[in-house]
Amino acid sequence: ALLKENFNHITLLLKNINVDASRLFRLYEAPQDANAYGEKMREYVTSRYEEMAYHGKDAYEQSRKELSSDEYSDYVKNLVDEHGSLEKYWESLRDQKNKR
Repeated sequence: ALLKENFNHITLLLKNINVDASRLFRLYEAPQDANAYGEKMREYVTSRYEEMAYHGKDAYEQSRKELSSDEYSDYVKNLVDEHGSLEKYWESLRDQKNKR
């Protein structure tokens, strides 16, 4: 109910920060059956993938220096030294993501 009441406000906010809300509008409309739902989800996921691929293209296509085994080992060791363990490192990344 809260989403329904605030849907127009949410989409206006997204538009104000240059986020295409048209997919959200299409997703909001209830599908008539399971096939329509599946098609709607495929459409959404495909368009979201295309948007992410477009915006991430420059970063993805950058040339990168290959790490040697020693460089990688040093990198992992530094993470462990800084965080106490690799598990704690991954937890810190999840915590950062959840705070956004």
